Amino acid sequence: MGSLRRLLSRWVVVAALLLGGTALAGAPAAQAAQAEQTVRAGQAVRAEQAVRAEQAVQATQQDGGTTTICGYTPVPSGWVIISQQSGSQCGVYAIYTIQKTA
Repeated sequence: MGSLRRLLSRWVVVAALLLGGTALAGAPAAQAAQAEQTVRAGQAVRAEQAVRAEQAVQATQQDGGTTTICGYTPVPSGWVIISQQSGSQCGVYAIYTIQKTA
């Protein structure tokens, strides 16, 4: 009975070491994958904001009026900044009102 107990306890120790080692080795890879997903999500949000700004500019070009863009968006040629505001819509960037010049 003593040798069976010793054999089973060794198997438990070996299994714990193998499973614990796998969990420790897998943790950095899981954290890296999560960080990569976060970066991709941030890039997608910025790309979507840029597309919206471009769509707003294109729609306003037909009207010949004004629109607003975020500070990280380049001012299109033929447009001028007529005012600047701060707000949460563009994160840490300023909100610019731009107007198409004739």
